[in-house]
Amino acid sequence: MSWFHGSKYNLGGVYSQCIEEGISVTEAYAFGSCGARIALGLVSGSVYAGSSGLEAAALQVLIEEAGGTTSDIHGNPLVFDVDGNVDGHVMSNGHIHSELIKKLSPHIGNVQK
Repeated sequence: MSWFHGSKYNLGGVYSQCIEEGISVTEAYAFGSCGARIALGLVSGSVYAGSSGLEAAALQVLIEEAGGTTSDIHGNPLVFDVDGNVDGHVMSNGHIHSELIKKLSPHIGNVQK
């Protein structure tokens, strides 16, 4: 899970909720590595609240070819704008994807300013 100053969405609430529910979470800092770990089955999923799609396109192919699922932060198909940006992304092994989207849903309505 990753969000930072300037992110459109603040994931602090869902991060805390996951910890309270006993879900192992960490703040991701290298999505390329995290995506490879999802494809290998070592990590269940990742959530990115930013707009940079630099790693997302390659990870999308890698994860989907390995049987996983990718979407924007709302659960819609990833759409890259002309600058290569996305509306966040969620990448998973496929088994937990809808649960991740469901957990995010109440928290992503709070857009940071």
